[in-house]
Amino acid sequence: MIFELLIGSAKRELTLPEVIDIIIHRNKGIQAFWSSSHEWASTAAADVLNEARLDWQVSLSYTLKRWLEVPDADDPEYDGALILAWANLGALTENTLKFFLSVYLDDYMTDQDAIKLRQKILKPGDASFEALRIFYYKKIWDDNNKKERNNAIQTIQQRRNGIHAFNNRDLAAFKEFHEAIFYYRDILEELITRVPLPE
Repeated sequence: MIFELLIGSAKRELTLPEVIDIIIHRNKGIQAFWSSSHEWASTAAADVLNEARLDWQVSLSYTLKRWLEVPDADDPEYDGALILAWANLGALTENTLKFFLSVYLDDYMTDQDAIKLRQKILKPGDASFEALRIFYYKKIWDDNNKKERNNAIQTIQQRRNGIHAFNNRDLAAFKEFHEAIFYYRDILEELITRVPLPE
């Protein structure tokens, strides 16, 4: 599958349950640290992060455990479970991208490529997943991994959009979904290393 090639560099030294535990731990840390950040973040960034539902990121991280047990392919719940699993991972990915830009809100709001709607700059929390993906491709990802990151995030986004589908849509399979969890962990870890810590 194309996605497996895209995420081939995602680290595999841990089991899937261990990776989910890391995701939970990281998102709990983000919530604890950034949900009240007025002492070290700019006022604008702290206000946005204070209002953000970082607690929901933690809950969505725990919810990944629901998708460890895969229904049989002929089980009537299989497609529904896969749609919900991708929605879960898509929400985590989108909100992690929003979190990072919110930490750097002042820089983002003055960037010439900031996401706009009708010539007005949108705060990260108001931006669409598609607009975030494009902004990250242009401005955030390093040149050595930007194509890989962009393609994998786009795949997660497209699979996540299955939640809105009335017509047929490629959902892939749980194997690809489980691979994508490893990739989300890599994105989360990279962005965490790029945010400031308190003194």
